[in-house]
Amino acid sequence: MKLSRFDLIVTMYRSLFVETVWNFERMQSVGFLYAIIPAIRKLYPNKIKRISALKRHLKPFSTHPYMTGIILGVILKKEEEIACGTEENTKVIDDIKSNMMGPLAALGDSFFWSAWRPLIALLGTTITMLSVKNQCSIILGPVVFLIIYNIPHFYLRCIGFIKAYNSGLGIISTIRNLNIQKLVERLYLIGAIMAGCVIALLFSWDKFKLLDIEFIRNIFFFSVILLLTVALKFQITATKLLYIIIIICTISVYFGF
Repeated sequence: MKLSRFDLIVTMYRSLFVETVWNFERMQSVGFLYAIIPAIRKLYPNKIKRISALKRHLKPFSTHPYMTGIILGVILKKEEEIACGTEENTKVIDDIKSNMMGPLAALGDSFFWSAWRPLIALLGTTITMLSVKNQCSIILGPVVFLIIYNIPHFYLRCIGFIKAYNSGLGIISTIRNLNIQKLVERLYLIGAIMAGCVIALLFSWDKFKLLDIEFIRNIFFFSVILLLTVALKFQITATKLLYIIIIICTISVYFGF
């Protein structure tokens, strides 16, 4: 029994709801089972085997939601092999899920939560501030944020799922070759630069006279930008830097800067 393209599309669509029934007992297992049910029904026409296959996916499962598609693709490949008789060890399903969900959760958290989301949020904030300054629609910033942020999100959800299904466990080597950790470090640096741009836009730079209050003000905020850049060397995330910027701007407004 083989899965059709339609079966894969249905499974991929249903994987978007992996966290809708999240609970502390089994975490994302119900959502994962919901995504894989149509494929299990087709792969196991026999009711007893189908029930046994469904029970395999009710064990505790938790990973980064955007990475679920990759694990789901590998699991579908293995379930297909078991249904066809080329794989007899059903325990391999549990081993794959338990061995992949932890590392992929760490990769997803470091890339999306710690680096990508703060960076694109800063970009959206910058665009919103420019829109206000130029009397344009402020909706442009949130729209840009949602579009750009979701590009890698849906790439992993869709393309990652298809590649994982086609290559099986070979997807692990593909992910390793991406060197995501190095990409995260570069995003941290870009995030610091974007933070500096946001600070620069908050204040007027047209008056730059020596010993003028504007000169002192600009020197102060330029120093803040340098300090934020140095902070990246001490493994301070872009999210924490964003909070620091908010505090600095609040204090500066309070004292009339």
